[in-house]
Amino acid sequence: MTTDPEEPFLPTPRSKWLDGFRGFAALLVFMNHFCTLAGERWSRHSPSAKPWITPLDRLGEGAVGLFFALSGLLILGSLARSQSDVWLFWRRRLCRVMPVYWTVLLLYLLASWMIPAASKIPAAPIPAALYLSLNALLLPVIFLPEPMISVSWTLGYELLFYLLIPLWVFWIVEKSPSFKTKIVVLGAIASTMVCWCALRGGPYPVALFLVGMLVYEQARSGWRLPAYWDRPILGMLGLIVSGLLPWSSPSLVLSKTILQGASAWLLLSAGLTNAGPQQTARYFSWLPLVRLGRISYSFYLIHGLCLQLVFWCLDRFPSANGFPLFAILLALPLASFLSWLAASQLYRQIELPWYQGARKHQEEVSRDSQTA
Repeated sequence: MTTDPEEPFLPTPRSKWLDGFRGFAALLVFMNHFCTLAGERWSRHSPSAKPWITPLDRLGEGAVGLFFALSGLLILGSLARSQSDVWLFWRRRLCRVMPVYWTVLLLYLLASWMIPAASKIPAAPIPAALYLSLNALLLPVIFLPEPMISVSWTLGYELLFYLLIPLWVFWIVEKSPSFKTKIVVLGAIASTMVCWCALRGGPYPVALFLVGMLVYEQARSGWRLPAYWDRPILGMLGLIVSGLLPWSSPSLVLSKTILQGASAWLLLSAGLTNAGPQQTARYFSWLPLVRLGRISYSFYLIHGLCLQLVFWCLDRFPSANGFPLFAILLALPLASFLSWLAASQLYRQIELPWYQGARKHQEEVSRDSQTA
């Protein structure tokens, strides 16, 4: 079975699996942060349970790598197909990222004002102003040890990727390199990124942007994954296991990142370029995952605040101190529902209108350039 490599990027039913991937990654990140907060409370009442809870705190590490790989695949595809210039591409991405981010940042500021004990803002005026300015700009948060929104460091690297990816597209347009040449160049970039992460002490998962780029380029070249590798359970287990492994030394962290990269590559390749019956694409087209994937960016930003709110409220009830397991079981559906509700509203009221406005502007500019 051969398929036009562009087909998965078109708005067809087949593209649902990409939303499903986003939903799966968002779910893993949510469970990671839920287990962290729940584990802190449960281990206070049952210290013997701590060794079993601690690995769950790392559950979402593989999901972050999958988000980076998805960005590498989709952003490169979007820019390579776009008929607009780089400035319009950057405008569209900023309109997608920044309005929701600033909205959630304002909510965190409100929470910091209402609950000063939980605030991360420095007490001194000048450090506080600098801290808030760096958070508002988003890109500099990659240099902050503790950003206000804990997951925003990944968005800082997303913006950096948006700034750099046009260089790859310009090189392809100018030189028209072969697929083998692209693999060699991606390998050289990956080696450079690993050395840079080793000097900085991380974060190694940013190298997974290159995994998504590789999947896109192999799809463009016509390469197809053999049907017998279309096993989504292998990729899913690889991502989950890579997060649960308690490896902390630089060499072992690099090994975890390689496992995450291989798992993300297998999942994306199986969904996009396999020659079989598209088993992975069908599994990730499950409707709840697809719906979560469509609001995954808003969900990714707001779920931490919702979790903190739910656990803060439960901590105020005496029964929560007396029955920690009951409180944990109650917190999961409450936090899930609240996060879904808040993310849905953010998506409808902020994210979607801004994104559609930027897309409409880009289409108008493209029409004007064609008629000029």
